[in-house]
Amino acid sequence: MKRYFIFCLLLGLNTSVYCQYVWNQKGNFPTNIYSTSFFTIGNKGYVGLGNNGTGQNEWWEYDFLTDTWTPKANYPIPNLWAAACFSINNKGYVISGTTGSYILDFYEFDPATNVWTQRSNFPGGARQDASYFTLNSYGYIACGFGGVYRNDLWEYDQNSNSWAQKSPFPGSARTGTSAFTLNNLAYVGLGFSNGLNFNDFYSYNQQNDSWIQVANFPGTARNAASSFTYNNLGFAA
Repeated sequence: MKRYFIFCLLLGLNTSVYCQYVWNQKGNFPTNIYSTSFFTIGNKGYVGLGNNGTGQNEWWEYDFLTDTWTPKANYPIPNLWAAACFSINNKGYVISGTTGSYILDFYEFDPATNVWTQRSNFPGGARQDASYFTLNSYGYIACGFGGVYRNDLWEYDQNSNSWAQKSPFPGSARTGTSAFTLNNLAYVGLGFSNGLNFNDFYSYNQQNDSWIQVANFPGTARNAASSFTYNNLGFAA
């Protein structure tokens, strides 16, 4: 549920509805669920998948202007949770995750037609709990767990429907990392591996495909933290 509440906040922040650093409760999500996936397209938010004892494939659209949830077309793969996702040019993308078995499938959602279309399968290995972000109309997926902890980074080109491997995340291989973008850089950090939570953070420069370490997260080391940007600042919680 934590990821869902941050998601709703972002919709408000992006449209200047909320005062700085003030939380406002909004309409409850229609079902009780965790390990959801979400993205935003325009002024609408989309949340789906997840687990409430069993995996799910339902998908919902949130309109912050009316504070309402509307059911959308179900994701094509049933019983899925802990998937990665991002949005590019008014399309949403969902990739990987687990149904009890890790998967590679990759689908595109078009809100104009309410249709899911399968795209080029992810070549980097099936996994769950990867981090993800969008930079300059490219989608990225990093780290995660698929039987082994991973530190790889992959870039998706919407125009060619193709994947390219990029410079790996320089920290220890891990799952449950958090990511946000700020001033044309991506920031990835935190996470979990072999019983250990991390507090380190790194920035990724798309232009030269390079990473540098930045200041460690000052709070308690953690994994599966929510993260977002607002007013030229990055946040993790």
